[in-house]
Amino acid sequence: MRTHPRDVLRGIAKVLAVVLLAVAGGLGLGAALAELTDDGEPTVPPQISVLSTVLTPATAASGRARRRARLTVRVRITNRSARAISLKDAVLLVGQEEVRPDRKAAKVSQAARALLRPISAGERTTGELRFEPSGRVTLTLRRELGARVRLEGRTRSLRFALGKPAPPEG
Repeated sequence: MRTHPRDVLRGIAKVLAVVLLAVAGGLGLGAALAELTDDGEPTVPPQISVLSTVLTPATAASGRARRRARLTVRVRITNRSARAISLKDAVLLVGQEEVRPDRKAAKVSQAARALLRPISAGERTTGELRFEPSGRVTLTLRRELGARVRLEGRTRSLRFALGKPAPPEG
């Protein structure tokens, strides 16, 4: 079975489109080729804007004893691809440590819940990721007042202020 030259040209055009998107978005060639879907259509990485970041120390005696804190990262995400995305792989990077978002926060916060559901193609949503570090991770965050967050395979640097302890939610 022979492939029609027009189909070959379409395939080349798709790969070139992905490479151009990668160059414009600061991705490498390997990441660009990974942006092809199973059917060969290019996907577009989401636009992610970090709106605010605050580190709040624990208020309860048990939380202070374990050096707990809450890092709240408010983000706006625009899904520019043709398929739904989800932030299942969100992670806070502090040195060599990885901290997953606090899934229990979605029970008390509408803003946290907004990012736990799939984001439809073309949709823009704003919400919060809440991380609950403890121990030496919290000490590092307080000392550095910065970290990195990985969302949808892309890493963003965070700078933040030390917030006042908040009253417990409930």
